[in-house]
Amino acid sequence: MLPIIRGASAALYPFTMTFSFLTGVGEFQNGGQQRWAKRPGALVKFELPYAVISQAAKNTVKTAVTSAKGQFDTTLSLTLNGVTYANLSLDSDVFSATEKITTQYDAPLKLTQAITQNLSPGAKGADFPTLANGCMGQLPYTQMKRFQTLATVHESGPKQTYPEFRGVLANYPTDGLLAWKFEEQNLSDVDLATRMNHFLANWGRLFAFKFTDEDAAFYTTTHYSSDDMVIRVSGPNDSSVTTMLEATF
Repeated sequence: MLPIIRGASAALYPFTMTFSFLTGVGEFQNGGQQRWAKRPGALVKFELPYAVISQAAKNTVKTAVTSAKGQFDTTLSLTLNGVTYANLSLDSDVFSATEKITTQYDAPLKLTQAITQNLSPGAKGADFPTLANGCMGQLPYTQMKRFQTLATVHESGPKQTYPEFRGVLANYPTDGLLAWKFEEQNLSDVDLATRMNHFLANWGRLFAFKFTDEDAAFYTTTHYSSDDMVIRVSGPNDSSVTTMLEATF
């Protein structure tokens, strides 16, 4: 276990946790894709700033790093919101603490799981969930639309183009492919769990799911565009996460 720093807490706010999958993606000329898992599940990473802590707390952290022999110990664990993340290891062999003002220190630690654990809380392919208030997501968000054009620009100036999306080619997209970016802040613990559990169930960007956008358009094949979900936890019911979705062909 990581050391108790204050009260009953091993981690102090704010901290960052990252769920990281590893998906292989083969892309074809027509925008189609083939995906496969390159790792059995998610690795969880933590960044614990341990900012503005007392000298005693700093020494507690240093003792924990000493006990772990730097990166050597791969059996550390951390429990957050009832979930224990096991098989953690420090990312560095070096302990560093900065005394900014008298007897107040920053002693940050970074840890990554050495072995994945079963964190999938549901079945893959479920529709992208709404938040507790029924909304698709927080404002502001960004909608994007991507086309694919063959383009040749000549030195003399003329530009020759040919559309591969929304053109006349068979087995190519008949329109541009859409994507959506949600940068959500101050999420409640319930809404954070909604976002996190759906990402975990779909193994990051591995599995497809259905998504209904703000225009009530229904997309049957949508993926996360990244294998990483980075969550900044600033306090109870106060988390931030960026989510990127992409409609695929």
